Amino acid sequence: MTDIYTQHDAAFRAVSAFVILNGAGERVATVAIKHATAVTAYVHLVGVEMTKGRATGGGYDRASAAVATAIDRIPVPSADHDETRYQTLHALRMMLRLAATGMDAGQWTREMERQGFRVLQAV
Repeated sequence: MTDIYTQHDAAFRAVSAFVILNGAGERVATVAIKHATAVTAYVHLVGVEMTKGRATGGGYDRASAAVATAIDRIPVPSADHDETRYQTLHALRMMLRLAATGMDAGQWTREMERQGFRVLQAV
């Protein structure tokens, strides 16, 4: 039987996970990326339904393209009788979308940081 570290490496060999913090250091989103023939990114703006984006082919940053696609698919948050929460989620969604516009040209984490987010790699 292989040791626990070998098992972990095998299970997460092609997976990356990130936590996105706002300027106050609060977790506002998570990103999980699976690297395979196609790169699939799962983006979850906390409080809004998770979205998924895929990028195929080669010759470009597929992770950034997949993250940008997933961000573009984040639905408009529900107003659900809490105007402050709605305004906060809507502002975060727009900041993420603004970051996504620059992701084709560079690594996605740098674009997030340019918009004032902090990106921590978890896996």
